[in-house]
Amino acid sequence: MGQYYTPKHTYRGQSRLHTSAAANIAPLIRIALDRPGTRILNAADPTAPTALEIGTTIARHLGYGGKILPIDIGNERGEAAVGWSPWSIPAPFVLSMEAATELGYAPVTTYDAAVAKTCEWLAGEYASDWRQKFPVLASYPRDLFDYASEDRFLKGISPSKF
Repeated sequence: MGQYYTPKHTYRGQSRLHTSAAANIAPLIRIALDRPGTRILNAADPTAPTALEIGTTIARHLGYGGKILPIDIGNERGEAAVGWSPWSIPAPFVLSMEAATELGYAPVTTYDAAVAKTCEWLAGEYASDWRQKFPVLASYPRDLFDYASEDRFLKGISPSKF
């Protein structure tokens, strides 16, 4: 098993990570195949959302009515996984689509629209047995849905802080 990133901070949900929907990658591949050459092309959605924006978008599509709190904690609190996401990174990861655009590429969907379809698919198909269907995700060294740790953490935070 490979090395996993151990979070020290969650960056209050402000980490920016460029997403890439398959629906946007596919037409870029078609353009590259039609115009062979030696080059590097990035494949990304029209915008690079923050981790907080990704979370609120997914929550909205899944019908979550609660509040997402932008927290930043470190390992010294003993709850490093609370607030962490796969998008929690220390510096923005934003891709330039300039070279692809020069070839005639234009995105066909937004992150919001693409993730809506993904949420619908996942909630319908895999809600009850996701660990069997996605063994790589299930094998992460931490529980990706550690609600007990979140509850413990939130009990120690004053509501006025948020």
